[in-house]
Amino acid sequence: MTVSITISGPAQEHLQGMQSELASDGAKHAAGGAVRRLLMNHLGNLDTSRPNKIGGKRTHYYADLARNVTYQTTEDGAQVHVTGTGIALHYYGGVVKPTGGRKYLTIPVDPEAYGRRAGEFNNLEIAWGLTKGGKPRPIGLVTKNDYAYKTKKNRKSGVKEVVSASWEGGKWMFALVTSATIPADKSILPEDDTINEAAISSITDYIISKMRGQS
Repeated sequence: MTVSITISGPAQEHLQGMQSELASDGAKHAAGGAVRRLLMNHLGNLDTSRPNKIGGKRTHYYADLARNVTYQTTEDGAQVHVTGTGIALHYYGGVVKPTGGRKYLTIPVDPEAYGRRAGEFNNLEIAWGLTKGGKPRPIGLVTKNDYAYKTKKNRKSGVKEVVSASWEGGKWMFALVTSATIPADKSILPEDDTINEAAISSITDYIISKMRGQS
């Protein structure tokens, strides 16, 4: 048995209007804007909940990503972009290798080194280790050994005099590795279902508001 339903009159015009609104620029902007806000809030929450593991001055990587979420409308919808160094690597995972003729990556291991390049320090030297075959190779960058002096001002002469000295240095700042494997972390972005729900909800609200304005 086949049941046919014919819609005519004002109701038909209403449905046709709703269908046309789905492809309108207004619906595209509604969806793009909603997903952009969702991503910005998600990344902002990550910046609060994920401080760097070794401590030190924070780089606020996720907050920078949140500030660089944009969207643009296309012929058939909207595209939302998150622009930032390394986001694709963190999301999909992968292997990082040295570039530009370098042999090693510098991995910060001290809070003072976090978010900085080895070239920003002027007091580092190579720490050496042995390969499995017993050959020496660079394994890290440490602070140079040097004397640290403590002085005290002489009350009579007004001259600062050395009262003690200690041998300091050898602080481990960077590890040297030939490659680094970054595990995939899908949690840095909302789940697909959450993104779809935000887009659909915003389009629905937009269409309802348009239909109400026309009634």
